[in-house]
Amino acid sequence: MIKVIIDKSCQAWGQCVFDAPEVFDLVNSERKTWQYVVNDNLEEKVMIASRHCPNEAISFIKVDDE
Repeated sequence: MIKVIIDKSCQAWGQCVFDAPEVFDLVNSERKTWQYVVNDNLEEKVMIASRHCPNEAISFIKVDDE
């Protein structure tokens, strides 16, 4: 499992929504993560979203499935 971490520097540019719509959403001009823990099969999409974030506000860590 992958735990998605968003820090306060997020300015809702929305690039993450395009890169990983299964994980991120944009609501009322504010970027929201609607899944904070995702399956390993989404790791690449979360990694791409993290790299594309203009404010470097997205990070993630692997967590146990338990």
